[in-house]
Amino acid sequence: MRILLSALLVTVAIFSVSCVEITYPDTSESYTAVSGFEMNIRIPGRPIDSDYAIGTAEWYFWYPYSVCLDDSGNLMVANIRGGYIERFDISAPESPVWVESWKWPRGKSSPTYPLHIAWDGNDLIVSESLDEGNSVEGHQVVRVSLPETSHGLFSDDPIKRNSITDENSADDDIIQQYFQHEDAQPGGVDVSPEGNIVFIDTDNCGIYSYPQAGGDPLAFGGGEGEDSGFFRVPIGLSVDSNGRTIVADTWNHRIQIFSLIEDTDDEDEYTYPYKFKFEDAIGGLGGNNGELSAPYSTTTDAEGNIYVADTRNARVQQYDAAGELLAIIYGDGYWRLRAPLDLVVTPEGDLWVVDAYIWYEPWDDEPSYPEEFARLILFRKN
Repeated sequence: MRILLSALLVTVAIFSVSCVEITYPDTSESYTAVSGFEMNIRIPGRPIDSDYAIGTAEWYFWYPYSVCLDDSGNLMVANIRGGYIERFDISAPESPVWVESWKWPRGKSSPTYPLHIAWDGNDLIVSESLDEGNSVEGHQVVRVSLPETSHGLFSDDPIKRNSITDENSADDDIIQQYFQHEDAQPGGVDVSPEGNIVFIDTDNCGIYSYPQAGGDPLAFGGGEGEDSGFFRVPIGLSVDSNGRTIVADTWNHRIQIFSLIEDTDDEDEYTYPYKFKFEDAIGGLGGNNGELSAPYSTTTDAEGNIYVADTRNARVQQYDAAGELLAIIYGDGYWRLRAPLDLVVTPEGDLWVVDAYIWYEPWDDEPSYPEEFARLILFRKN
């Protein structure tokens, strides 16, 4: 099955480049991969081949792409191939327990998928993607009130999609639409300390901020290019505790940091109350300390440290709030990273990383891996 969205097409181009073995540098701090779980397509009656798989035979875990934490500290996972949102109890982090899942509602004319996710109060914020064709439901950012589930995959209460603009549909699970445009592809999404919804438009290289309750956008920034403040196929985004927006500027091989300031320039092409002001950049193409190759996503911790899924370099890099490199994180042996796509830090400091091979081109001494083979890896600071 093909998923026609910019982020995944970018992957094909990135991973088609000839591979060169990377020598990982020593750093002052590091993390160790202590555990993880992986998946194949898991449906009743299908044999389970992996020694590392968890859950029950009804657990449908196929192609994880994005992760976040809910208010209870559970791990939420967006699975784009099956179109599922899943919840895992990670209170015992080295032994995660699958709890439940929700089927993502399909569009009227073509399948749609939950791509990037963030948590806000009791609700999930979702950047939705479209498989192929045209659908009013694709290419949008929505708020979802997850229904109670009884037994996960085959629950009688999946996520519903009705008219989210209809005043009479207040009980629908998709309860708020922030953005929708058939010529855009929303990517990374997060919630600011003020409760605003912030996301990146991967196709059109722009950052948006919307009020929590919906309505007109509060701020815009970016544009296509290589100069500071501009992007080339930006995929990931996060907002730190100080309200700074951290963007994975994927094809420019860097991280860009923005602050939100009042827009007093009446000559701007776009007129919003606020705008994103470029503050700093991290990285640049390469495999050495601090350099990046096609970073897919970012996240931050309570201290303002920045974690980057340095996807093509098969590692995660940790920087402090000022952009100074703290750690190179790549795992070892079986749990060595191959293609990190997304990541989240728990309040205890554990780091969960989505490691999905998606058209991964292995090193010369490595075997090939099937496209539907992926895992989540738990890293702990030394």
